[in-house]
Amino acid sequence: MNYILIAFALVTLVFGYSNCGKGAFTPANLNPSNSFATGKNTMSIGVGSCNRINQPCVSVTICKPGTDTCQTVNNVLLDTGSSGLRLFTKVVALPLEPVKAANGQTITECMPYAGGDTQWGPLKYADVKLGEQVAANIPIQIIDVGFGTIPSTCTNNDQDPSVGFNGILGVGHFVSDCGDRCATTVSNGVYFTCSGSTCINATVGLDKQVSNPVAFLPIDNNGVVVQLPSVPEAGAVSITGTLTFGIGTQANNTPGQVKVFPADSYGNFKTTFNGTTHTTAFIDSGSNGIFFPSTTLPVCTNATGFYCPTATQNFTAIQAGATGSTSETVSFSVINADTVLVPSNPNWVFNNLAGKLNSTDFDWGLPFFLGRTIYVGIEARPSTIGTGPYWAY
Repeated sequence: MNYILIAFALVTLVFGYSNCGKGAFTPANLNPSNSFATGKNTMSIGVGSCNRINQPCVSVTICKPGTDTCQTVNNVLLDTGSSGLRLFTKVVALPLEPVKAANGQTITECMPYAGGDTQWGPLKYADVKLGEQVAANIPIQIIDVGFGTIPSTCTNNDQDPSVGFNGILGVGHFVSDCGDRCATTVSNGVYFTCSGSTCINATVGLDKQVSNPVAFLPIDNNGVVVQLPSVPEAGAVSITGTLTFGIGTQANNTPGQVKVFPADSYGNFKTTFNGTTHTTAFIDSGSNGIFFPSTTLPVCTNATGFYCPTATQNFTAIQAGATGSTSETVSFSVINADTVLVPSNPNWVFNNLAGKLNSTDFDWGLPFFLGRTIYVGIEARPSTIGTGPYWAY
């Protein structure tokens, strides 16, 4: 087993944050033995079960719209920092209809990430089943570097599931993945229309952008709840948690006493660490560590992108809403990743992995979720604890 990861988060440059830790490749399986059970408004989350360090995996069912012609794709990364479903073409067996512009050309996307990666491919319509509910006939992206001629501005494309997952299920704050900018600005660099192999920049209306499936469920469509158990300092082989749809809409998603952290229009709140306030901070299940800039913590020799202090370091930081209205002091630890990410260690889940960011962002990744119940409120959708976008726990 390969424990060495590219740990840098993938951060969406357009409208929110999609932070995706990467690892070794498990072949796609359309009838997976490790697909997770579902409930009426819940899905099971497996961390460690898909053999990736701190990667939360779900299984997603897609169907030809309005039919029972469906398939289930496993090893899909659950990402609270992005919006929309993206699947590699290699794992999609259904003949789905393309999403087309008014001129009949196929709408195609180059989703850029601050880590330098992009995901290129056409949009197609699918019914997306989440639990026992269906987001009907919504645009999803099929990641396909063989589609058309990739524009010169769309570089460093993710090629196939060898990046470490079969797709990304973005259940973040936003209804569409790019928003008004891509609906009004032709040179947005994200959306294109393709005729044959020729692809040109294009505006795309909100109704034809890649859509957050949660926002299109018939009920339970105002956000999600992510619940994962805690793990000991030494880590765990695997854990199972729950993704619940809706906030305050049913008995199983109604919050008790929680703190609500309003997010800004990019899905950010504030984190103050070592005397510096980071205004681009976010809570993201798609990152396999807690990532932040540091001038004192040494980076690892083998576990690329992670920190490797000689002894475990303990820290505190203050989280606050984008408006500063709510605050909470959070404790976290940073372990030497080179000592634990070794083939002899059977554990895949750790609460103390952290890595370096070369920006001023503060990324509260998967370790922050362990032992917590975290609520993600969708923009403009009211709930019993406020109107999104917000984080709460």
